[in-house]
Amino acid sequence: MRRLRRLILIGLPVLAVALLLVAFFAPYLLKRYIEDHSEEWIARRVTIGRIILNPFTGTFGITDLSCSERNGDMRFISWEKASVKWDMWAWWNRDHWRFHAVELRSPYVRVSQ
Repeated sequence: MRRLRRLILIGLPVLAVALLLVAFFAPYLLKRYIEDHSEEWIARRVTIGRIILNPFTGTFGITDLSCSERNGDMRFISWEKASVKWDMWAWWNRDHWRFHAVELRSPYVRVSQ
């Protein structure tokens, strides 16, 4: 019983710190990585305002995304905000992916043939 209590007393704070690190540092690192490597991956420059990864509320999103035309400065696709709210408990309890709010604000797509 003491061992279980000690595991809980140590495990819960470690889990909370890990979730906080994911919530605060992973979006910044992911944003930088995508912006730095987008031209070599898709030959288009991608800029991102902010990436939102909140494991506590299940909210994930990207704000102020802009992707330029291939090897150019004209905008190909952009949006002000794209986000989704994920029902984590449905996934955890029943292995069922459920999203209950999706938002795409100010989308722009330029297609020319």
